[in-house]
Amino acid sequence: MGTLFDEAAATGAPTVVHLDRPFDIAPHGGTRWTLPELAQLVRATAARLAAAGVRPGDRVAIVKDGHWDYELLGCAVVRLGAVPALLSARLDTADLLTLLDRLRPAALVTTSALLARCRDGAAPAPAPVLVTLDAAPPGAARSPAAAAAPCSRRTARCAPSPPPARPARRR
Repeated sequence: MGTLFDEAAATGAPTVVHLDRPFDIAPHGGTRWTLPELAQLVRATAARLAAAGVRPGDRVAIVKDGHWDYELLGCAVVRLGAVPALLSARLDTADLLTLLDRLRPAALVTTSALLARCRDGAAPAPAPVLVTLDAAPPGAARSPAAAAAPCSRRTARCAPSPPPARPARRR
């Protein structure tokens, strides 16, 4: 699964994917993607997750609204040797918190709105590594003194991937 799009791109098939809206992980990339572009997006997303602290063997909860990038995030996690747990953002907050408590993920990939919803449930941080797809999570900006202190929880923003370089289309 981690190299699925690399393998598909290697076939040379001129497959183009058309989306109804841009990916949350690449909002400026548009709605038209080739297999090589999707493979690059998975590689770039995996690199961002690794930089945020995701390691081989980690359980990574991915909680977001349904869209095709939900699967791409799963591929990026597998590419790192970690285990994705795809959970619906439509779950009731109490049910979601129960599942996260049982899963005990090393990382949670989600949106700032869902993270706030979990915090409103008076729950502790659901994972040691929090990665938001749309905004810096609370606690991500720390002073230099705080950055030097031991910290059991890392926070990061998974910045959207830049739009793919595409050749001009013929008319």
